[in-house]
Amino acid sequence: MPIFAKRDYTLELVTPAFLGGADQSAEWRTPAIKALIRQWWRVAYTAQHGVNINAMRETEGRLFGTVDGEARQAKVRIRLGEWKVGNLTQMPTGEKVYHKEVGKGMNINAFLYLGYGPLANAGSGVRLTKERALSTQQNNDLTIIGKDLTEDDWTLLDQTMRYMALFGTIGGRSRNGWGSLSIKQNNQPLATLDNIRQLPTQTLANCLQHDWPSSLGSHNNQPLIWRGAVCNTWEAALNSLAAIKIGFRTHLGFAAGHTKKPEDRHFIAYPVTNHSVSSWVNQKHQPLRLPNSLRFKVFKQANNQFVPLAFHLPHQLPDTFSYKPTNNELTQVWQQVYRQLDASMIRI
Repeated sequence: MPIFAKRDYTLELVTPAFLGGADQSAEWRTPAIKALIRQWWRVAYTAQHGVNINAMRETEGRLFGTVDGEARQAKVRIRLGEWKVGNLTQMPTGEKVYHKEVGKGMNINAFLYLGYGPLANAGSGVRLTKERALSTQQNNDLTIIGKDLTEDDWTLLDQTMRYMALFGTIGGRSRNGWGSLSIKQNNQPLATLDNIRQLPTQTLANCLQHDWPSSLGSHNNQPLIWRGAVCNTWEAALNSLAAIKIGFRTHLGFAAGHTKKPEDRHFIAYPVTNHSVSSWVNQKHQPLRLPNSLRFKVFKQANNQFVPLAFHLPHQLPDTFSYKPTNNELTQVWQQVYRQLDASMIRI
């Protein structure tokens, strides 16, 4: 007889989420949650077993199922309490932050900067480009059901959920802090910031040996995790993150506009408005995309205060990029970013 066990959680959105269904209307969706669990499961797996891609893929396929080659049914099932429709139809205004590269230097909307695409300019504020989004304080129940799982399997899943409670975000522009999640179990926060420094990390040099986000990074014996000033609202936390991101990106200036060879800021994230790299296209001559490996989260504390977080899961560029920096070049670029973060946030 199969042996079933389960874990029950409550998910709460700390910041609005741009998470859409097939018709692009906002709703909670199981596939997005499952993808997020798998992403952080790989980090948990690497922390416990090291980087062994073949073994990791074998275990991941056994737990979550496969569709390539020999199809395999998942031993882990994810169930949401409801596929709730979003109820946010109007965004808060958002504060203005200074951006020296817009025009000749001007104030721009912080929310628009962090959420461009799902958000558009609306005069003095911003508007949703879709009918609605998922609002803050929208709760949903999550159940993880496992069939014939080992003790090690459950240990990894439990650690995965703690990573998600600390760093998890969902939906569009989630790397910029939108869709930040708070997770509870038995009505208690699943994770706090108290012991975050004890999380396993890999050195920046080790992380750059791989082209996927295998681990939280560390550099000079310090975790690559930062916290900003505690805020009374999620809006204030996102506003501060917008200013921080503008600061470290504009610090890496450009020598030219459109170029053939990438410059330092291209290695952080790509594309960059008005600064394209002509050689960075795929076989169909479409522009490549490089998501930022430095991510943001708004963490909600038990006292209903909000902490802006920045954390880095470093990795090398994928082989699809025709020009890749050396690990030494990439290290020098990220060191500049770390210095900017150290000046504006507190290293955890």
